[in-house]
Amino acid sequence: MQTRKKSSPPTSSLAHRRPPLPRPVRSQITPTEWCEWLERAGNLPDVRLDKVAAIRDALANGQYDVDTRLNELIDRLDANWSTSKPSGK
Repeated sequence: MQTRKKSSPPTSSLAHRRPPLPRPVRSQITPTEWCEWLERAGNLPDVRLDKVAAIRDALANGQYDVDTRLNELIDRLDANWSTSKPSGK
């Protein structure tokens, strides 16, 4: 008597390359904090498209010092963040 080998179902070659989906992270923000952040976001200035275009051009031409500008941005964000956290607790 011959035994037949069980074959596994066909799989796409892409299925082996796909990383697993990240697990959802439970938010720790309260509804009050969410409302405060939405209000603050609504008060942000409009995007200055002329500056965006100038930076894109400088990046494309290799004339934009990304490291220096990124460090300046991080310093400003850190200073603003530490002085303007909403008090939702």
